[in-house]
Amino acid sequence: MDCNKNEDSTPQSLSVGERIVQLFNGLRKNIWTFIVLYFIFSFSHGVQGTYTSTILATLENNFNLPSSLSSIIIIVATLGYMSSAITVSFILTSKHHVRLFAVCMLVTGFCGLLYMLTHFIFKDSSNINEIAATTDLEKPDRNYVSAVCNASRNINESSESLCTGSNNNKRDIGPNYVALGMFVISEVFHGAAGACLWTVGLSFLDDNMPSNVAPKLIGIMYSVRFLSPVISSALGSVFLSLHTSLTKTSLTPSHPKWIGAWWLGFVICFLINTIISLPTFFLPQTFENSKKLEHHTKGSEQNLDDKFSSAKTASKVYHGKNLENFGLALGRLLRNPIYMLTTLGICFDCFIIPFYNYLPKYVEVHFKLTAWMASIIAVMVPSIAGGIFSSVGGFVIGKFKPSPDFRVTKNMAFSCVISFGSVLVLTAILFLQCPNVNSPSGYSEMTKSVSLTQTCNMNCSCLSDSFDPVCGDDNMWYASPCHAGCSSYATNGSMMYSDCSCINSVQQTAGRGYCDNSCFPILILYTIGWICFCSFSNLINVPLTNVTLKSVDEEDKSLALGLQLIIICVSVFPFTLIFGHMIDWTCILWKTTSCSDAVGSCLAYDHSKFRFIMHGSVVCVRIIACVFYILSFIFARRKLSRLQLEELKNLDIMNITPHTEK
Repeated sequence: MDCNKNEDSTPQSLSVGERIVQLFNGLRKNIWTFIVLYFIFSFSHGVQGTYTSTILATLENNFNLPSSLSSIIIIVATLGYMSSAITVSFILTSKHHVRLFAVCMLVTGFCGLLYMLTHFIFKDSSNINEIAATTDLEKPDRNYVSAVCNASRNINESSESLCTGSNNNKRDIGPNYVALGMFVISEVFHGAAGACLWTVGLSFLDDNMPSNVAPKLIGIMYSVRFLSPVISSALGSVFLSLHTSLTKTSLTPSHPKWIGAWWLGFVICFLINTIISLPTFFLPQTFENSKKLEHHTKGSEQNLDDKFSSAKTASKVYHGKNLENFGLALGRLLRNPIYMLTTLGICFDCFIIPFYNYLPKYVEVHFKLTAWMASIIAVMVPSIAGGIFSSVGGFVIGKFKPSPDFRVTKNMAFSCVISFGSVLVLTAILFLQCPNVNSPSGYSEMTKSVSLTQTCNMNCSCLSDSFDPVCGDDNMWYASPCHAGCSSYATNGSMMYSDCSCINSVQQTAGRGYCDNSCFPILILYTIGWICFCSFSNLINVPLTNVTLKSVDEEDKSLALGLQLIIICVSVFPFTLIFGHMIDWTCILWKTTSCSDAVGSCLAYDHSKFRFIMHGSVVCVRIIACVFYILSFIFARRKLSRLQLEELKNLDIMNITPHTEK
């Protein structure tokens, strides 16, 4: 009786501090606390990764990187994935999962910090917004008014004087390899930190959640990850509309020399990842309510391959013990046709990664949009639809009726149909182009290049790196007022140039910036098609993940996800590099310098080539992915038939046994 009285009086006697500690301990031991932090980390890691794609064109302009070099920034993250996938999925799977995630969060924050530091290190030495021979005595911001033809020597220096003396170091606009190296290091560690999300993390959800809850959580996981581009695009839209110096300038965001404040996004990513890592370090290795859920999961469902081998037991745990067990597990996975064919299909599906990364650049170039508007169309809008349909995919497969193979065949059939639909949508997008794409003056169809020096501007002493495009009233754009042969200008609200000898018109005038190609209807159709494609693509994320988890042994789940990630990374790595070189192949005008042979970023593209390279290559790999999915479905269907036949035999034996006993 006394004990009961003490127990009843204990909660009332607790102080406010003790109640807070009790609440903290309760949250600390609850598995849902870790799941919430896990989802936040998945989201923040995705935001930081996709933010790089949003600002990729800006990084190219800021640090003078061609696409062949910027593709390295995209792909080196896979090196981090590969280096840590096996470590976290096999060797460390029996270690402290929660502490592993805390370390990965902290590493991701460090990667954001490293990106941010490049801005402060190179902001004074980079060539951002610098136009050759640019001076304006009437405006305080003298760097943003290009030289005109036949300008007086006291305002504009000649090519020879610019390459001598103190100006020589300012005219070298080659790629900034030091900044590129810092980006590479950041991406490698960012990829390494993210490997635990898609190996140990997914396996943790599948092992500790009921069979009807795990697919939904995995679907939410994918939605959270694929909705992260929405936030990264929103951040890019806001920050790219601000100048990188956070000061007012005479340029506008639509000007090709504009450099937005790209580095601010990494400040936010650094803070979020660092903050969420702190409480994660204090979480326990096991949770009070996870054992019940795990017991519910183990008791309600049996793995597909266990149907075919009575020698396998669910209690076999070998991770991290010896290489012999690793070899046995690896052999089981490589001999599993459903797993391998599905992995190869996902591998070819992932070849779209460079397409995703370069799409904002394509939209910006092809439709002549600002960087922040291109990020909204190419990243934010379709990511919302894609994230929603990732959850839809998880809920759809949750409605499938149970089967002896745990819905593997139904998941593959669903994936085949949806994947084929995505190919049809992307093929339709391939043929959408602006009808009135303005070509630059001096462009040759035969050589597929632009000659800046022409007869009309030969005596203007134009510098090759004075890129400040203007649109003539002949509906053609020129590399600069000097290359258009303009000898005078006026600043009545906006910069207007006149007496342009290269413009074939009566007025011979030009305005600053590119010509308006009036391609809004095509842009709307392209956006709708792109949204539909992303919706189809993300609809099969959860079904394919479910096939991977349910087609392997219980103890092989983490390794299966890790091996799948490695195979994808190994194959995607060279394709991304090739993709970047193919985009450079479509360039018709490179950023060059008058003082050296250094070549920077691309200034103009062949729009038809760019369109076919971007979309045609992805259509081809998607078709190959469909073939692998169909083959995987065939093998899954055969295995399901054998399972159903075994069930019928077992039922017959059970029906015969009572009669024999009589």
